[in-house]
Amino acid sequence: MSRAGKVLFGACILYLLYATLGTLVKEMFLKSKGRCITAVLINEAPGTIHRYSSFNLLYKFSVDGKIYKGNSTETDLSKIGDSMCIVYLPSFPSINRPIAYFDNGRIKCSCNQ
Repeated sequence: MSRAGKVLFGACILYLLYATLGTLVKEMFLKSKGRCITAVLINEAPGTIHRYSSFNLLYKFSVDGKIYKGNSTETDLSKIGDSMCIVYLPSFPSINRPIAYFDNGRIKCSCNQ
């Protein structure tokens, strides 16, 4: 294998590790350090819709005057404007998930429905 092939192979392995471990690390931090906040479903589609994935509405919330968005699991357009509870990292609010994502009930939120 050429040097360029080895570098490309190594980069692919690193990317796969990041994609796998990054999700696990984010979930771990959200469970241990996350804060709950109420978000609102908005009439906006996620930036990346793949051919084989369903359409999900986005939600938005504000932390320190800055608006953040996330991908909900909601597909019903009649729910636009409804509130939902999400968990975010105070140091990186762009890392967030709907509370429904954590199905084990370990995260207790005052905005829980």
